[in-house]
Amino acid sequence: MTHILLTLFLTLGFLSTSCLDAGAADTQKSIKVISYNIHYGLGMDGKKDLARIAKIISDQKPDIVGLQEIGSHAMAKELGRLTGMSYVFGQSLCKLDGYGDAILCKHPYKT
Repeated sequence: MTHILLTLFLTLGFLSTSCLDAGAADTQKSIKVISYNIHYGLGMDGKKDLARIAKIISDQKPDIVGLQEIGSHAMAKELGRLTGMSYVFGQSLCKLDGYGDAILCKHPYKT
């Protein structure tokens, strides 16, 4: 979890710096960040549908997404693929079946 939080803060710092316009100091840019607890991919109807979750994320057009209750690294990778965003996955400390959190980002970054 510490690794994923550090990655989130570093990503936010990078994006906020890269969004600055050197030619117009008084122009402000914004970064859209959303947080989404995906409950292991299950919707309120009890159906697991990662494509539906990816559409909800994509419709919001975020720069960064913090995802909680990711079932596995493979799930984070698939959500990254479906949204066209870079991803990083962090396994929880309890190591319960690969459960963890993830970050999606519209800009590429190295972990």
